[in-house]
Amino acid sequence: MPYIEYLDLPLIPENLIPPLSETLQQLPTAGTAASQHTNSLTPDSFSFLFKVVSPELESWIKSIFPYEITIKFNLIKHTLPIHKDVLRDIGYNYILDPGGPNVSTNIYADDGSLLQSEVIQPHRWIKLEVSYFHGIHDIDPNLVRRLISVTPMSSAHEAQWPPIIWPGRKLVGPPGVEPGTKGL
Repeated sequence: MPYIEYLDLPLIPENLIPPLSETLQQLPTAGTAASQHTNSLTPDSFSFLFKVVSPELESWIKSIFPYEITIKFNLIKHTLPIHKDVLRDIGYNYILDPGGPNVSTNIYADDGSLLQSEVIQPHRWIKLEVSYFHGIHDIDPNLVRRLISVTPMSSAHEAQWPPIIWPGRKLVGPPGVEPGTKGL
Protein backbone atom coordinates (compact mmCIF):
# COMPACT_ATOMS: atom_id res chain seq x y z
CA MET A 1 0.00 0.00 0.00
CA PRO A 2 1.47 3.39 -0.90
CA TYR A 3 1.25 5.84 2.00
CA ILE A 4 2.38 8.69 -0.26
CA GLU A 5 0.86 8.50 -3.73
CA TYR A 6 1.16 10.84 -6.70
CA LEU A 7 -2.19 11.73 -8.24
CA ASP A 8 -3.12 12.50 -11.81
CA LEU A 9 -4.77 15.85 -11.11
CA PRO A 10 -4.26 19.08 -13.06
CA LEU A 11 -1.51 21.51 -12.15
CA ILE A 12 -2.62 24.66 -10.36
CA PRO A 13 -2.42 27.62 -12.77
CA GLU A 14 0.56 29.83 -11.88
CA ASN A 15 -1.57 32.99 -11.90
CA LEU A 16 -3.52 31.64 -8.89
CA ILE A 17 -0.42 31.06 -6.74
CA PRO A 18 0.80 34.12 -4.83
CA PRO A 19 4.53 34.65 -4.30
CA LEU A 20 5.94 33.15 -1.10
CA SER A 21 6.60 36.65 0.25
CA GLU A 22 2.90 37.49 -0.07
CA THR A 23 1.87 34.29 1.71
CA LEU A 24 4.31 35.04 4.53
CA GLN A 25 2.88 38.56 4.97
CA GLN A 26 -0.66 37.25 5.33
CA LEU A 27 -1.95 36.78 8.86
CA PRO A 28 -2.38 33.21 10.12
CA THR A 29 -5.77 31.56 9.65
CA ALA A 30 -8.37 33.33 11.82
CA GLY A 31 -9.22 31.57 15.05
CA THR A 32 -5.91 29.71 15.34
CA ALA A 33 -3.59 30.08 18.28
CA ALA A 34 -0.96 31.75 16.08
CA SER A 35 -3.45 34.41 14.93
CA GLN A 36 -3.80 35.54 18.54
CA HIS A 37 -0.07 36.30 18.73
CA THR A 38 0.47 38.31 15.56
CA ASN A 39 2.41 41.06 17.38
CA SER A 40 5.30 38.64 17.99
CA LEU A 41 4.94 36.62 14.77
CA THR A 42 7.51 37.26 12.05
CA PRO A 43 8.47 35.21 8.98
CA ASP A 44 11.36 33.78 11.06
CA SER A 45 9.47 33.06 14.29
CA PHE A 46 7.35 30.04 13.41
CA SER A 47 7.73 26.33 12.82
CA PHE A 48 4.32 25.61 11.32
CA LEU A 49 1.44 27.88 10.25
CA PHE A 50 -1.86 27.62 8.41
CA LYS A 51 -2.78 30.45 6.02
CA VAL A 52 -5.95 31.01 4.00
CA VAL A 53 -5.97 30.71 0.22
CA SER A 54 -7.54 33.31 -2.05
CA PRO A 55 -11.19 32.85 -3.08
CA GLU A 56 -10.04 32.33 -6.71
CA LEU A 57 -7.57 29.59 -5.74
CA GLU A 58 -10.12 27.99 -3.43
CA SER A 59 -12.73 27.93 -6.19
CA TRP A 60 -10.29 26.41 -8.70
CA ILE A 61 -9.19 23.66 -6.28
CA LYS A 62 -12.78 22.86 -5.33
CA SER A 63 -13.55 22.37 -9.03
CA ILE A 64 -11.18 19.36 -9.25
CA PHE A 65 -12.40 17.50 -6.14
CA PRO A 66 -15.80 15.75 -6.36
CA TYR A 67 -16.64 16.25 -2.66
CA GLU A 68 -16.58 18.93 0.04
CA ILE A 69 -13.08 19.94 1.13
CA THR A 70 -11.21 22.48 3.23
CA ILE A 71 -8.11 24.17 1.80
CA LYS A 72 -5.20 25.91 3.52
CA PHE A 73 -1.64 26.95 2.88
CA ASN A 74 0.79 25.20 5.22
CA LEU A 75 4.09 26.92 5.92
CA ILE A 76 6.78 24.82 7.58
CA LYS A 77 10.26 25.83 8.74
CA HIS A 78 12.90 23.55 10.15
CA THR A 79 11.72 19.96 10.68
CA LEU A 80 8.14 18.93 11.33
CA PRO A 81 8.29 16.32 14.13
CA ILE A 82 6.99 12.84 13.57
CA HIS A 83 3.26 12.87 14.35
CA LYS A 84 -0.18 11.53 13.41
CA ASP A 85 -3.01 13.84 12.41
CA VAL A 86 -5.74 13.19 14.94
CA LEU A 87 -8.88 14.31 13.16
CA ARG A 88 -8.24 13.26 9.58
CA ASP A 89 -6.95 10.13 7.87
CA ILE A 90 -6.06 11.48 4.42
CA GLY A 91 -4.59 14.73 3.20
CA TYR A 92 -4.05 15.90 -0.36
CA ASN A 93 -1.01 18.14 -0.76
CA TYR A 94 0.44 20.24 -3.53
CA ILE A 95 4.02 21.31 -2.83
CA LEU A 96 4.76 24.86 -4.02
CA ASP A 97 8.11 25.47 -2.36
CA PRO A 98 9.78 22.27 -1.15
CA GLY A 99 12.07 23.88 1.44
CA GLY A 100 15.23 22.53 -0.14
CA PRO A 101 16.34 19.87 -2.63
CA ASN A 102 16.45 16.92 -0.23
CA VAL A 103 13.39 17.46 1.97
CA SER A 104 11.79 14.10 2.64
CA THR A 105 8.32 13.12 3.79
CA ASN A 106 8.56 9.92 5.80
CA ILE A 107 5.81 7.54 6.94
CA TYR A 108 6.38 5.26 9.94
CA ALA A 109 4.65 2.26 11.49
CA ASP A 110 3.66 2.45 15.16
CA ASP A 111 6.83 0.46 16.02
CA GLY A 112 9.00 3.17 14.41
CA SER A 113 9.93 1.26 11.28
CA LEU A 114 10.07 3.32 8.10
CA LEU A 115 7.22 2.46 5.73
CA GLN A 116 7.89 4.99 2.95
CA SER A 117 10.14 7.96 2.27
CA GLU A 118 9.72 10.39 -0.62
CA VAL A 119 11.33 13.60 -1.77
CA ILE A 120 8.07 14.96 -3.15
CA GLN A 121 8.23 16.71 -6.49
CA PRO A 122 6.94 20.29 -6.49
CA HIS A 123 3.78 21.13 -8.44
CA ARG A 124 2.36 17.63 -8.17
CA TRP A 125 -0.67 16.48 -6.22
CA ILE A 126 -0.13 13.74 -3.66
CA LYS A 127 -2.39 11.74 -1.39
CA LEU A 128 -0.87 11.30 2.06
CA GLU A 129 -2.03 8.77 4.67
CA VAL A 130 -1.84 11.07 7.71
CA SER A 131 -3.34 8.58 10.18
CA TYR A 132 0.14 6.97 10.22
CA PHE A 133 3.10 8.58 11.94
CA HIS A 134 4.75 10.95 9.48
CA GLY A 135 7.22 13.80 9.47
CA ILE A 136 9.08 16.24 7.23
CA HIS A 137 12.89 16.13 7.40
CA ASP A 138 15.88 18.09 6.12
CA ILE A 139 14.22 21.45 5.45
CA ASP A 140 16.92 24.00 4.70
CA PRO A 141 16.99 26.34 7.75
CA ASN A 142 17.04 29.35 5.40
CA LEU A 143 13.95 28.26 3.44
CA VAL A 144 10.24 27.74 3.99
CA ARG A 145 8.30 24.70 2.82
CA ARG A 146 5.00 25.97 1.40
CA LEU A 147 2.23 23.68 0.31
CA ILE A 148 -1.49 23.64 -0.25
CA SER A 149 -3.24 21.15 1.99
CA VAL A 150 -6.68 19.80 1.09
CA THR A 151 -8.78 17.87 3.59
CA PRO A 152 -11.94 15.99 2.63
CA MET A 153 -14.79 17.23 4.84
CA SER A 154 -15.65 13.64 5.74
CA SER A 155 -12.41 13.59 7.76
CA ALA A 156 -12.06 17.31 8.50
CA HIS A 157 -12.91 18.92 11.80
CA GLU A 158 -12.53 22.51 12.90
CA ALA A 159 -9.76 21.57 15.32
CA GLN A 160 -6.84 19.89 13.57
CA TRP A 161 -4.59 20.15 16.60
CA PRO A 162 -2.93 18.67 18.51
CA PRO A 163 -1.41 15.90 16.43
CA ILE A 164 -0.09 12.86 18.25
CA ILE A 165 3.64 13.53 18.60
CA TRP A 166 6.16 10.70 18.35
CA PRO A 167 7.22 9.74 21.91
CA GLY A 168 10.19 11.78 23.08
CA ARG A 169 9.76 14.52 20.44
CA LYS A 170 8.55 18.05 21.06
CA LEU A 171 6.64 20.39 18.80
CA VAL A 172 7.88 23.98 18.87
CA GLY A 173 5.54 26.85 18.09
CA PRO A 174 5.82 30.61 17.68
CA PRO A 175 6.86 32.73 20.67
CA GLY A 176 4.14 32.91 23.30
CA VAL A 177 2.16 29.95 21.92
CA GLU A 178 2.23 26.74 23.89
CA PRO A 179 3.02 23.69 21.73
CA GLY A 180 0.00 21.47 21.28
CA THR A 181 -2.55 24.28 21.37
CA LYS A 182 -5.41 24.24 18.91
CA GLY A 183 -4.64 25.59 15.49
CA LEU A 184 -0.92 26.34 15.96
